[in-house]
Amino acid sequence: MVQDLYPWKTSLLAADAEWLDGVFKALNSGLPTGFECSHSLAGMAWVLPFSVYPAGYHCAPRQPLPFMSLRVQKSHLALHHMGLYASAKLTEEFFAQLMAEGVLKPDMGKGCLRLKRNRPVPTAALTWLAQQWTPAAYIELYESGIRPKG
Repeated sequence: MVQDLYPWKTSLLAADAEWLDGVFKALNSGLPTGFECSHSLAGMAWVLPFSVYPAGYHCAPRQPLPFMSLRVQKSHLALHHMGLYASAKLTEEFFAQLMAEGVLKPDMGKGCLRLKRNRPVPTAALTWLAQQWTPAAYIELYESGIRPKG
């Protein structure tokens, strides 16, 4: 049942749940050990738990450090990835992965990929993206961005 898979989104149609499940499996299967998936009312998110990064998110220290999230929107599925936001090189390489999989014109923002309904899921590219950052590399990138400048 759709509700059991994604309790945060009870209005999904069966076809949408299958599509979402394909995206989720591609991302989750590629993640290195250390990241944790959590569900909330808004969607699902992969974070670095306090056991890996005890300081938590600097803007909200009681929350674990966010890494990537998946949200169902009215007309698309939004994948937010902090590595895409922080690294132009990763974004370039991800574009190449998408094009190799037949996605010629990805709908992207700075750190967000919008996946449209009724289009094939670029599973290989999503799995590749999930594999690109280890927890240690992500922590290093994150801490370099929040250090006081000067």
